Amino acid sequence: MQAKGFIDLLEGYEHRTECYSCTRTAHSQCPFILREYEIFRDHEGIWVTSELVNSCKAQPDPYKVARSAELMQEFKAPWELRDKTVQDYKAGNSSQIKAKAACVDFVKELPDRLVGGEGLIFIGPTGTGKTHLAIGTAKGIINQYQRLVRFVDVGTWASDFVYGSRSFEEKKKSIEQMKRADILVLDDLGQEMELSSKGTVIGAIQLILKHRTNEAKSTIITSNINETTLAEHLGQRIWSRVRNRSDVVIMTGADHREYKATGWEDLGRVKEG
Repeated sequence: MQAKGFIDLLEGYEHRTECYSCTRTAHSQCPFILREYEIFRDHEGIWVTSELVNSCKAQPDPYKVARSAELMQEFKAPWELRDKTVQDYKAGNSSQIKAKAACVDFVKELPDRLVGGEGLIFIGPTGTGKTHLAIGTAKGIINQYQRLVRFVDVGTWASDFVYGSRSFEEKKKSIEQMKRADILVLDDLGQEMELSSKGTVIGAIQLILKHRTNEAKSTIITSNINETTLAEHLGQRIWSRVRNRSDVVIMTGADHREYKATGWEDLGRVKEG
């Protein structure tokens, strides 16, 4: 048999023990060669062989890095928010502190949350950071668990669904993608209420939410519309099912995106007089 890095059983035991208790942040600090061990038996007796390990705490798993990158492409976060994380969200009041903590807990407890199809709902005025937190939470899920998450700007999606030139099959495909995603982020739910022709798109959203609750799939929702109006808009039965499976966080505060004078306001303007 061709030797393939066979090692002593005692060394394998010591290495395993070291890995289990490791708190290093850099692989270069590890006294062992990075590898995992496989015990097998052949005609010559019991052997132990070493292979490259992919679960080292101090070195990212190449597969997870590549898969996370693929899933981020599928996620399709808005360009201006694609680098946002929960950690860099600056909470300005107690409601925002609570919202940030809810995101951290949701990612940490995701395996248990997915079992029951539990989700998150952020309700509050424009500019309080609801989308920031939703995207940051989704990125945490992708990076830690490599789960399929889809981001949907409800207003843009609804407008395209009603007025766009896409075929029926393409619209059906988009609905199926939203139904099947491990976690679906519905950003600015209720914005579709502004459409002059909205019956069909509201029916599609109701269908998606009903399917996801029936299949115990997690959904993250942001909205600047109060719960009473959302219940009237989506139907009390559907809203009740979604709400009862979600942590609802009411956010308050000033608009983080509020325009601030910079001294460049008049650049390029022709002054009178």
